Amino acid sequence: MYLCFLPVLQRIRWFAFFEKIGYKGEEEIDFLGRSGKMLSNIREEKIGYAEVIVDKNPFKLYVKSIDGEQLKYGDPVIIADETGDKKTFLVSKELTLDNL
Repeated sequence: MYLCFLPVLQRIRWFAFFEKIGYKGEEEIDFLGRSGKMLSNIREEKIGYAEVIVDKNPFKLYVKSIDGEQLKYGDPVIIADETGDKKTFLVSKELTLDNL
């Protein structure tokens, strides 16, 4: 009967441990306005991947085209917005001197 409370007590110990060492979690990273590179082909409502590098750390994000334009693998993109569920970012093709 008392064994069912054992996992709960262990979790309480872990929370107390993290509170003692001052761990509050990681800082939130703001991806809006950052440049990245497409890792898949997308168009219209299809969801794909893009890689964004923040402080030398690569992040792979779920992305969807903001205007339905076709984006190909390797295209430079800019993150313009995020969807309402905050799981997918909306991207558009980044215009630079290299790709004009």
